[in-house]
Amino acid sequence: MKKRLIIVLAVVVLAVVAYVILSAPKPARIAADIRVGEEVAFESQGGTLAASLLKPEGKAGPSPAVIMVVGSGSYSYRSSWRPDRFPFWKGIGEAFLAKGYAVLFLEKKGVNGTGGHWARQSFADRAADVRAAVDYLRSRPDIDAQRIGVCGHSQGGWIAQLAAAEYPDKIAFIVCLAGPNVTVRRQILDDMESEWRCGGLGEDKVRNKVKRARFLFGVYGAVSNVVKVGYLGHILNYDPQGVASRIRCPILAIYGENDRLVPPATNALLLEDELMQAGHKRHQIVILPGANHGFQSSAVCFKWEELEQKFAPGFLEALAAWEPFENRE
Repeated sequence: MKKRLIIVLAVVVLAVVAYVILSAPKPARIAADIRVGEEVAFESQGGTLAASLLKPEGKAGPSPAVIMVVGSGSYSYRSSWRPDRFPFWKGIGEAFLAKGYAVLFLEKKGVNGTGGHWARQSFADRAADVRAAVDYLRSRPDIDAQRIGVCGHSQGGWIAQLAAAEYPDKIAFIVCLAGPNVTVRRQILDDMESEWRCGGLGEDKVRNKVKRARFLFGVYGAVSNVVKVGYLGHILNYDPQGVASRIRCPILAIYGENDRLVPPATNALLLEDELMQAGHKRHQIVILPGANHGFQSSAVCFKWEELEQKFAPGFLEALAAWEPFENRE
């Protein structure tokens, strides 16, 4: 009996190892033909990170800078420069350029020549990539080394907060755009629950599906403590509780009222509560009326092809009005 059990366990272990090897993530080329400003590269965690740097025109002396951190999945900010795409990162970058900031757009690992792969990174790994980007900017004479911040969207909001908490002496401010403040499991469940409702499922069916998904995530999370199977294995157990309370720099957080992936009713409240309990005083939280996860105007349930390819009223204005260095020349 014991011998048979050992054989079964050995087969399971071999199957898991084979799965991990065979499912190795592949590098991605996404809008790689598009050049955005000065193309740069630097080292992080034993690999090369690719990035694009835009600098404000007519700026005398070193400029403050902001590092743009994208969200989940295989994605590149370069897509925002395609004429047939919503210019999300392009518009945000231009808003900071108009304020006199240099803007560094950071590729994810495994995208457009950047070494390694995001699918094998934890959030701490991505935060370390942000630290490497800060160190690179601090090495440049055209950048003000004491005024470098981070702007993250969606999953990038988790990363911006974690980076600010882990490296307080390097990051001067953060901007969180639809950044979650719940656990990864809760964020995924919120997204799935909204999708099911928007798809027309009744409340009883939604509740049952959520219950099953929560159980499966529990099993997956337990397995992930032993072996990292798939990308979710690296991030599923992440809980941001206690991260915001360690942030000392100024924070701007913008949420969309109709964001079904990161509902502000829970996420904005959690961020505000943690910051207030920690005595943080320089933060501004904005909930943009009628805006979705990408800060376009829409209802909670919508079809992407029906949206106007522009930002909801007030979004760019909120970025333009906020100044983390208001007491400095």
